[in-house]
Amino acid sequence: MQGVLAEIQRQSDRLAEIFPPQTSPSLLARLSNAGLLALYSRHDVRNRALYKFARLPEALDRGVAYFTEYLMAHLRGHGLDESAAAEAFAVLSEPAVPSILAQEILDFDRIVQYLRTHPNTLPHTVEGPGRARMLLDPGLFRRIELHREKWQYLSYHGYGRRELATLDHYIARLLEQSRNPAALADCAGLIERGKEAGKQRHRLLKGFKLDRAHAALFEAYSRIGEAKLYRRYAQLRNFYFLDMLMAEIGRRLGVNEWTVRCMLPEEVMASLRKGRLITPNINGRRSGCVFAIVDGQEHVFTGQEAEEIRKLFRPASTSRSNSKTLHGTVACRGKITGPCRVIIRADDFRGELQKGTIVVSESTDPDMLRFLRAAGGVLTEQGGVTSHAAIICRSWESQRSSASTDCLSASMTVTGSNWTRSAGTVTLASNGISANVASAAAAEVHSPEVIGSKAYNLGIVRSLGFSVPTILFWHTTMCGALRAVMEATPGRDWCSE
Repeated sequence: MQGVLAEIQRQSDRLAEIFPPQTSPSLLARLSNAGLLALYSRHDVRNRALYKFARLPEALDRGVAYFTEYLMAHLRGHGLDESAAAEAFAVLSEPAVPSILAQEILDFDRIVQYLRTHPNTLPHTVEGPGRARMLLDPGLFRRIELHREKWQYLSYHGYGRRELATLDHYIARLLEQSRNPAALADCAGLIERGKEAGKQRHRLLKGFKLDRAHAALFEAYSRIGEAKLYRRYAQLRNFYFLDMLMAEIGRRLGVNEWTVRCMLPEEVMASLRKGRLITPNINGRRSGCVFAIVDGQEHVFTGQEAEEIRKLFRPASTSRSNSKTLHGTVACRGKITGPCRVIIRADDFRGELQKGTIVVSESTDPDMLRFLRAAGGVLTEQGGVTSHAAIICRSWESQRSSASTDCLSASMTVTGSNWTRSAGTVTLASNGISANVASAAAAEVHSPEVIGSKAYNLGIVRSLGFSVPTILFWHTTMCGALRAVMEATPGRDWCSE
């Protein structure tokens, strides 16, 4: 596992070599189709190399906490009861090294501390980033500029705000944090907690007398989150340029970017070679499709064919329980009661969170960091014990908790009400908005254009009664049913050159 995590970091670093920093829409527009094809192909090769390793730790706890439960069972096998095993696991899984996101916070807090100890570098009474920029000491200005160059991709999201963090963004943040001591992280405390977590883990592992293989798994567990966030930030930089490339490819093919996102890499490359879509059927995927591999061949079904295949997997009953208690996976231990706020993308909420607010989201990305730091608790519909939300919550010493549960549709009906989470359950204390308004809001939130294709498709998979990643294992009777649909539609193109 340690080797896998190291390889994830190495392959993530290689992504930075694909797009030069000067890449821009105008530069891509000047490339020939062959030039675009070479750039896209190079990205495809590097991305596949990354995910040869990156999917392994993610699959361990995605949807079903297989890895976590295995390690917990191993602790119970050493004579610990459920409560003692949970306490020991909390210590063993505590991050010993600040994540890449925590590093950004620590780096910026050092700039704020510098301003506080050198007040002459910026007048305390200045208002607004525009005026502050004119009055900034050159040394302080350079510190902020270097920080922006390193971390500007953190706020980028292909399905949300397609903008990099600007210098004004960081100057405004500097002004806010320099006047609000509570906005600063405890830099020394965070680093010290990490060191202490490493010492405590070493003492526990030694006391349990675990065999070498299981001791190595516990050592690796605390690094999984670190590796996942490192990979995610590397991808954010890559996505910024990749989205430009996909938009330009769409322009060359006479389709919009969303159509390109509905294509397989082989189809994109084949279409670029021909200068047009290799098949017009691709346009039908934009409203939904089914991807299947049968007898080693890839197929993409759309329209009525896709609906017939979905019916093969749909459970007999899809009705939701009216229970006021939801069940999920505890990702960060604790108990919190507070008002609920649904935030899907960072732009959904621009105010200040009420103290103790429980943030509910489909999943979380780095652009949600400021909400996660301020939240009293975090609930996500997707993810697991090593998800982004869980990792971030466990990075900061507070009572904030993160749980993964099928909660978003239910939460839509309780926005602004109180929830209590304890031992993997969420209990609705009072109702908020009406059910009919909730249904409309939930439908909008769950669209792929809002939450992203991967999150949307995982939601569909769960709605069909599957647990992720058990959807990977299809029964042979299902493959037979798929063949029946295929035989009813002769001449079906399969998705390969």
